[in-house]
Amino acid sequence: MRRLLAVVVLASVVAGCRESLESRFIYYPSRLLAADPSSQALDFREVDFAAADGVVLHGVGVFMYDYRGYGRSKGTPSETGLSTSAARSVPP
Repeated sequence: MRRLLAVVVLASVVAGCRESLESRFIYYPSRLLAADPSSQALDFREVDFAAADGVVLHGVGVFMYDYRGYGRSKGTPSETGLSTSAARSVPP
């Protein structure tokens, strides 16, 4: 009985600590920006928006499109189509 109680207590402690420790292994926030789209000569605009919980998030708006056959784009997905579309989407 003591052994069962010890296992239950140990499992409870591990389960309680898991969430606390997990975030330390998964999330590594940094305020340093290594690069932005301008470093690749891309046009962009900076945007701020509030998440559903009110946290203000910052990002950049860049041109994005649906692959062929996805979303509102026509056609059928293929490797050739992907490279053709990508080449055409970049301004000269």
